[in-house]
Amino acid sequence: MPVLLRESGERLRRRQGASPDRTFTQHRRREHPVGLIFSSLEIRHVDNKVGFFLNLDQGTMSNEQVVRMLAGIGYECIEYSVRHLNPQTMTPGQMRDLVTMTKANGLTISEYVIQREFVHGDASVRSAELDLTVDGLRAAGDLGIPVVNCFTGPAPFMGIGSPILHKEISEGKAWGMVCDACDRIVPVAETCQVKIAIEAVYGMVCRDYYTLAELLRRYDSPFFGVNYDPSHMALHHNTVDWTIRQLKNRIFHCHVKDVAGVVGKVLGDTFVFPFLGEGRVDWVGFFAAMEEIGYDGCLSIEYEAFDYFDTTLKKDLARAAELFYSDYQSLAEQYGSRD
Repeated sequence: MPVLLRESGERLRRRQGASPDRTFTQHRRREHPVGLIFSSLEIRHVDNKVGFFLNLDQGTMSNEQVVRMLAGIGYECIEYSVRHLNPQTMTPGQMRDLVTMTKANGLTISEYVIQREFVHGDASVRSAELDLTVDGLRAAGDLGIPVVNCFTGPAPFMGIGSPILHKEISEGKAWGMVCDACDRIVPVAETCQVKIAIEAVYGMVCRDYYTLAELLRRYDSPFFGVNYDPSHMALHHNTVDWTIRQLKNRIFHCHVKDVAGVVGKVLGDTFVFPFLGEGRVDWVGFFAAMEEIGYDGCLSIEYEAFDYFDTTLKKDLARAAELFYSDYQSLAEQYGSRD
């Protein structure tokens, strides 16, 4: 079994003769349009828990079998989606039972991925999607889940008739729908004391650093921030370490995912999310910047090499989780937790 990150990072620091809790301060100029970079930046060593986003087919495995499998591999956190926690189809007791079982088997729920559609030509669809988002935020507050992941849309891949940005809906009209949604969900998050982490995704209103920064500028709330995914930054040629430093304390959660190719219409058209280290993400810069800003949250592996999972792995969830855990540990051994 691969060595856990917390162990490998500690071993690396000992080899370099550094104290595990060494901190120092360096001065930096303000350079972020949202005003997120402060005049002094404390750099400290942190050991991040490693998580897994449960977005793949579980086959015949129960939720408890999946949780035990992930914990056995070495994962410490898990992300559930509305497939697992749905306040509109499950009772509060059923949701709480899943949370309790997860904790009892050694995993922490680092993020609840809701990701509903904010951009749609049918107002009734937008309303229903927004209602589920609001219900999910309230459920997260009741269940003690600290972060909820949302994207802005449009998301044609959801199969609910969402428009294609720039072709079937203008940027301006889409932005208006996103802001209408955020006007409603941000106050709910603040009331529930749950952080909304917006994830930039290809083809959406918020798809790269610059569109993400604009939304953060509009909603300057301590409960409104980012689920940082380096693959979407690299896909749009946004320098990974630079964007991390700009977003800094607005990063509430982080996915670990690579990308190869250029922006296209859909996943698999002109780009794919391959195995870690195979794509364009600058992992040296990623780990260095995350350590520099003192990010101490979960680094959650998001497996989206879907064709490989379906064909080569024959939908074997355990093999997929093991492969990506091993690949992540290799990157962390080489580039994580350094002076």
